[in-house]
Amino acid sequence: MNVQNFSWSFSRQRQLEDAELLKQVADNDKDKKNFGEDHPNTLTSMHNLATTYKRQCKWKDAVQLYEQVVNKRQKILGEDHPDTLTSMHDLALLYEQQEKWKDAEGLYEQQQEKWKDAEGLYEQVVNKRQKILGEDHPDTLTSMHKLASIYKQQRKLDDVEGLLKQVVNKHKKILGEEHVHTLTTMHELASTYLMQGQLEEAEQIYKQIADKPTEILRRGHPRTLRNIYRLVIIYQHQGKPKDAERLFEQVVHKHRIAKEHPDTLIEAAAKHE
Repeated sequence: MNVQNFSWSFSRQRQLEDAELLKQVADNDKDKKNFGEDHPNTLTSMHNLATTYKRQCKWKDAVQLYEQVVNKRQKILGEDHPDTLTSMHDLALLYEQQEKWKDAEGLYEQQQEKWKDAEGLYEQVVNKRQKILGEDHPDTLTSMHKLASIYKQQRKLDDVEGLLKQVVNKHKKILGEEHVHTLTTMHELASTYLMQGQLEEAEQIYKQIADKPTEILRRGHPRTLRNIYRLVIIYQHQGKPKDAERLFEQVVHKHRIAKEHPDTLIEAAAKHE
């Protein structure tokens, strides 16, 4: 793609984003006029507008609007209503994503407070969804996974491990061992074990997920390579150079990765550390 085409595509994308934002603003204003500021339809429009702000990285606008929706839905619909829980979940997710504020605006201290806010919101959502939707509901498991991510950011690794174990077991039971959500959560649990220095536990999980034939973890996919790479590192730390050597060769031969491929170079550098 030449520079002119790239510029046109970028401009076109900006136009589409601006059009989407204008539509959401118009819908929100229309619902406020027709139904009033506290009507469920208006709150849905506000939630959608906040989501559009988030997609366009307008973090402050998105946070302010989500906070309004959460407060109104808690008062009008009740704290246990599914729409309330959805807004709480999305607000918590946005608090988590605000790590970008640290680089953008140097708001490190505020970010730490946002982690705490996100943790509190996710804990509420998890507890309520477990009671209302049930412990095996997909939304409940999603919130548990996100809460584990918040714990992980704060290095509460024991809490992370406990939550992810629950989610992994439920995903295996409900979705099956080769489902993308199951493998993703297993990957997170293995990563947690690695952070805790529990190499054997991490090794067992990475072995299970390294070659699962799924769409997102297909042969040669970067995540598959990362899993194998971490297994190589584990074997090195365990004093198993032959196992590390054998596994490394599989990255090149079994996965048919070119020698000059960036992932291959990363593995090669790790191999000779």
